[in-house]
Amino acid sequence: MSVPEEDRRVLDAHEIEAAELDDWSLVDGALEARYRTGSFARGMRLLRQIAEEAEQANHHPDIELTYFTLVVRWSSHDVGGITQRDLRQARLTSEHAQALAVAVTED
Repeated sequence: MSVPEEDRRVLDAHEIEAAELDDWSLVDGALEARYRTGSFARGMRLLRQIAEEAEQANHHPDIELTYFTLVVRWSSHDVGGITQRDLRQARLTSEHAQALAVAVTED
């Protein structure tokens, strides 16, 4: 699947901030959210939903799952930065987390 040109443009910090992604922080050139899942099973449910969306979009995050926490990082490795694809996927991830009552954590 080819990536549309508008999804290949790397966004600057102002464009990323203007997206108002409350769950997300800019960490080492990627959008990162840390979710306190409360259990491994709930973390897996959220991970599966993220994975399904990622497969449909052919755009995949870096993910770390531990017993109580799921860390998700979105960036477009093919262009070396954050693009509109990452913003869209981050929003979908936040929607799935909210639907599962999974809160963002700072640690």
